[in-house]
Amino acid sequence: MTALLLVGLLLLVAINGFFVAAEFALVRSRRGKIEQLAEEGESGAEAVVEQLDKIDESLSACQVGITMASIGIGFLGEPSLAALLEPVFGGLSHGVRRRWHLASSGRGRSGETWKDIMLKRLTFNLLTH
Repeated sequence: MTALLLVGLLLLVAINGFFVAAEFALVRSRRGKIEQLAEEGESGAEAVVEQLDKIDESLSACQVGITMASIGIGFLGEPSLAALLEPVFGGLSHGVRRRWHLASSGRGRSGETWKDIMLKRLTFNLLTH
């Protein structure tokens, strides 16, 4: 079961990375260069121009994907972390193990929220200004 959770966790990290890469690609692309490539018939360039025409919607879709993947990472990360650490702390009393489980749950979700809000937004602001 833990292996399945870890595979799911890695899948969600990959999905999160996909949406982050899409967001940065849209924001950092030079419209003039993309339009020139579209005029030259470069495959995919016309689709990028269409996405740049509705960049607000595209960025919102990326943000929803990033947020949903981050919530899933927090949701799957807590039980997989608890299962991996259980053997290490297995000799402790039930109360201590329960508190550890609750603490790891809170740490996982709050850490993901902090990472999503602070690191991604600050990086976005640094790269676009």
